[in-house]
Amino acid sequence: MLCPHCGHESADGRKFCRFCTKPLAGEAAPSQPARPIAPPSSPMQRPPSQPATSQPPTNKMAIASLALSLVAFILPLGIASVVMGHVSRKQIAKSQGRQTGTGLAFAGLILSYLQLVVVALIGAGLVAMLFGLNRELDRHPDARAALVARFKLAIPIILTRPKSSSTARMQRTHCV
Repeated sequence: MLCPHCGHESADGRKFCRFCTKPLAGEAAPSQPARPIAPPSSPMQRPPSQPATSQPPTNKMAIASLALSLVAFILPLGIASVVMGHVSRKQIAKSQGRQTGTGLAFAGLILSYLQLVVVALIGAGLVAMLFGLNRELDRHPDARAALVARFKLAIPIILTRPKSSSTARMQRTHCV
């Protein structure tokens, strides 16, 4: 016996179709032409719920690379942004058009590399400044000893100006 709904062969005496689970006889639904049986879809075909004209999804790692590139001056996040940018570009290239986001990954890489270069330049400037300070303190051993003593005793370093003679005079007159 053929199912009037889906067209599959069912055993005689059954009340419901094994494939579409609709009643076989008696309360049959309005007659519809039998649908041809579609072969099982291969994994490479898109499911029918996605039309072929829809745009492929954007690679999530490319989005994350762009987002992390905004804070790439924090060294671990900058390195993570660069790695994610390169990995996402490789994934997009291997997907053969099933993923997009090459531009996002490229923008993330550019921003990350620029910020990492700026951080490296600032770091090199700080190191050069500290070497210059060390060289200056080598010329004045008493200044180095005073700084070490202040750091050991946790005395705050306050920049003071020498008092002018009029200020000193005013203090002497008020103290007396």
